[in-house]
This record gives sequence, structure tokens and C-alpha cells, in this order.
Amino acid sequence: MEFQDGVVVLRNLSPTVPVVEFPRVYRHAKRKLSIHFFYPPVRQEKSPVVLYIQGCAFGASGPQYLLASAPQILYLVSKGFVVGSVEHTYSYEDTFPAAVIDVIEAVRYVKREASELGVDPERIGIWGASSGGNLAAMVGVAGGSSEFVESSSDCDGSVRAVVDWFGPTDFLRMNEAGSIQDHDAPDSPESLYIGAPIQEQPELASRANPITYVTPDRPIPPFLICHGDKDPFVPYQQSELLYRALKEHGHQAWLVRLEGEGHGTPGFSDQTVLDMVVDFFAKYLC
Repeated sequence: MEFQDGVVVLRNLSPTVPVVEFPRVYRHAKRKLSIHFFYPPVRQEKSPVVLYIQGCAFGASGPQYLLASAPQILYLVSKGFVVGSVEHTYSYEDTFPAAVIDVIEAVRYVKREASELGVDPERIGIWGASSGGNLAAMVGVAGGSSEFVESSSDCDGSVRAVVDWFGPTDFLRMNEAGSIQDHDAPDSPESLYIGAPIQEQPELASRANPITYVTPDRPIPPFLICHGDKDPFVPYQQSELLYRALKEHGHQAWLVRLEGEGHGTPGFSDQTVLDMVVDFFAKYLC
């Protein structure tokens, strides 16, 4: 476009960039918790919506950095999905199951407020990375039940599809697969999350493990699990365990092994990987 002096009149404009709304408070826990919504440039009525949970070692590495995955979120938004980035309680504020209750309440909030939000309450997916992957998986396996529900509501916390990026599952077995962290230590992210050294509280650690809730008779949505096989923090074995449990009990699941990739390394932003996420949500939400 060539700029010249004078008044320029532009007509019939078509927006091309996503719209970011003010965060909406969905729950009052230890503090106000919000969902930050991203909308496609042109809104449709009853759009499919994906809730995204940014990892933060459950709070051991500090608060969620909600912009860390903005490129991946915006890629999904560009394909017509509404995406809500969900804040949750951190382990230094309250221990398990506080964060699980939060993210299930986030799903219930979206269902209750679907009309105002402009989304379809029947087409909700969830996506998380690292500790957020664990929480997304917990929503997938337990969101439709009453295990982590504090308040009465006509809406449950079930979702239609789950994407789990390199989330921990069986905390008690993380050290056996090799890691640069000692996950059994009292100050490990997992021990801080459950409020005690994990090997001293195996029952509590089991409750935080999504595999615990995988049974043949429990309704569980399809899972897409992606994990780098050189992850130095959350061993690839953790996703293998979840995948095998889902398949063995007759549930739909896919495991994508990113060869040579680590913990959220650049390969997770490869277009092939992102298109796989888009196609997965399109298949089950659209």
C-alpha cells in the first residue's frame, strides 16, 4: 500500500486476526481464577471450544506463563475454534485435588455460560501441556463423574476430546524411567503437588494419576497423546502407560512419539504436529 497525503477511506473490511477478550472469572478459590478467551476473527454461533491448560510443574516452577503457548493457541483459533486458557490453583496455594477441581469447574462454567460465550456446550475439548497435560487427562477420565465436584449444578465436567502433551501420569514410576529430576524427593513438583513425598503417600499419588480412573465401563472421550522420546523431565514412559491403559480398556487413544524431542521443544510447534491437533479436534468437536 502506497501512503500519500490526504484522507483514505477503506470499505468492506474483513478482520483477519483473532480477538482476545478480557479474562472471565470462572471460580473463586484461593484467589480469583480466570479463563482468557481467544476468538476467531469472524465469530460463528455455537463455535467449538477448546480449554487449554498451560503447564507450570503444578506451580513448582512459578505461576502459569499464559503467553508461553500463544502461538499454538492462535493456530487453533485460526482454524475456527474458540480457545480458553485456564488459570488454576498452584501447589504452593493448595495441594491436590485443588487444581483438578478448578479445571473441571472451568468446563462446567463454559457449559453454563455457553450462550453468552458464543460456544456450543456440547462441543468442548481440553488440551494441556506438562502438568497441564496431567490436568487435561484428569478432566478426560473424571470430569463426567462426581469425584472432584464441590458444588451442585446441572452441568458436569465432561469433554468430547482430550489432547495431552507430555503430561505426567503415574508419579510413583517416574524415577524408574530415567529423569534429570528426582521425582521422589520431598521438593519435587509431584511431591509438592500432593503435599507430601510421593512414595510416602502412594494412595494420594494414585488419586492424582489419570490411569486410576480408566476402566472399561467409564465413559472416556478420545485421547491424542504427544510426547518427545528424549524428554528429560517427564519420561516418555508416562504417556506410554496412559495410552496402554486406555487401549487395554477399550477406549480410543493415539500416541504420537516425537523422535528426538524433549520437554516442549520446538518440534511441538511443527506444522505437522499442530495440524494433527487441529484435525483431532475437528474430528470430535465439529
